Amino acid sequence: MKQATRDAIQELNLSFLILAKQVIGEDREAAMLSLGVDSNLLEIIEGLSPAQMIRMANTEMMLCGFRFDDEMLVHLLCDHSRPESVAKTHAAILALSKPLATV
Repeated sequence: MKQATRDAIQELNLSFLILAKQVIGEDREAAMLSLGVDSNLLEIIEGLSPAQMIRMANTEMMLCGFRFDDEMLVHLLCDHSRPESVAKTHAAILALSKPLATV
């Protein structure tokens, strides 16, 4: 893997962890749904120190996962034939029906 790709993944990881902690601080229930994690993983993320976040981010593995691992979800998000709000609502329902990540 090229260094530029590794750097981009590490930056994405750190941004994701910072955003996750922010979302958790604003609304725990919404964070569980938005992040797709259960309460145990939510508590772990919430309790990370800045040093732990940096250590976690410095990996070649992306820490966040794509929620659109389903062809129907991708089509709903890209569908221009119906109103955007309807497509987004259907996509959210489909995404939220998937199991949450657990520890």
